[in-house]
Amino acid sequence: MDRPVDMKTKVYDASGKRIGVIVKIMGPVDEPYGLVSLDSQGVQADAVYIQ
Repeated sequence: MDRPVDMKTKVYDASGKRIGVIVKIMGPVDEPYGLVSLDSQGVQADAVYIQ
């Protein structure tokens, strides 16, 4: 991804269903990690996406 990711960015699973939002960005600048607040309990995804 070439653009920065902002707080409250929506996160989706592989099928395009929204699963939550980013609530915290942490880690090194060149490889940041995002903490996601899930919309519901029990969500499991091997990969997540943003639009």
